[in-house]
Amino acid sequence: MYCAFRDSTCQQIFEFNTKRVFKKRIKWILGPFVSFALIDALVVNYISSNPVDVFEKFSRNLEGHYLGYFLLGIFQFYILHYVVVKYRIKLEKWIFLSVLIMFCSLWLLKEDLNLFEDSLNIQMISFPTWIGYFTVAFLLGKHYDQLKPYLIKYKSLVMVGLFFSVMLIFASYQAGYTDVSSRRLDMFPLTIFMTLAILSIGSSVSNFKLVDYISNYSFGIFLLHWQVQRIIAPIIEANTTLSAITFIIVLFVTSIIISMLIVKLLSLVPGSSYVIGKLRSVPKVLKKESDLPVKNVG
Repeated sequence: MYCAFRDSTCQQIFEFNTKRVFKKRIKWILGPFVSFALIDALVVNYISSNPVDVFEKFSRNLEGHYLGYFLLGIFQFYILHYVVVKYRIKLEKWIFLSVLIMFCSLWLLKEDLNLFEDSLNIQMISFPTWIGYFTVAFLLGKHYDQLKPYLIKYKSLVMVGLFFSVMLIFASYQAGYTDVSSRRLDMFPLTIFMTLAILSIGSSVSNFKLVDYISNYSFGIFLLHWQVQRIIAPIIEANTTLSAITFIIVLFVTSIIISMLIVKLLSLVPGSSYVIGKLRSVPKVLKKESDLPVKNVG
């Protein structure tokens, strides 16, 4: 009887927290998606040599025809997470199938097979195209404490895997697969090994305040950086004589700094979180227990 009561209570708490989570995600994921669909239409009109129908471009953006489409994928990941947790699905059993489904979907995108009207757009924003990433990320988070010692111990093997995943992309690029997109089939191993490399390094070193600081702006940087790059890239190119590699580095650093400045300024405006997402408050480091004042009980 106690177990039934406990399960019922846990379920009620889970459902209550889920409603709160989805309300927040609608505000701070779908809200920015709509906002930047309009911003993207305005920027495209600004940089285009010929006038663009802003309303038509905005309408198409809402269907996922701009880089912010990935926000729709993130929102679907929250729904998948809810389903997995609610029904206690063991994703360990489904990892191979989920990666296979994702690869098939990515292959269909690459082959441009029009199975139904506007199939490419629907595939790009639907979860089967990204479900392999979700499954691996979910399992990494679920088993991180168990994986952490192995990531530290076998860091060199992780780096070898990262090297070969980079070489795979280089080889496929040399072979003519020059598409610059997150939907490349060879991006999956690179993403996995890059994640493992970051986790293995981060697990064995102290926290960097700069990384935490930039991480707080990561959502806004994701939304803004390509708009910023569209505007500043021609300016940098026209006023400098940088090599290709130096140009990329300068553009990368500059776009991050400008994006962070814009996010910081907009965060001071009420309601801006519906445009740039919500900045999380970075928790202050708690004092050690030995540093806390001891109350004299006697």
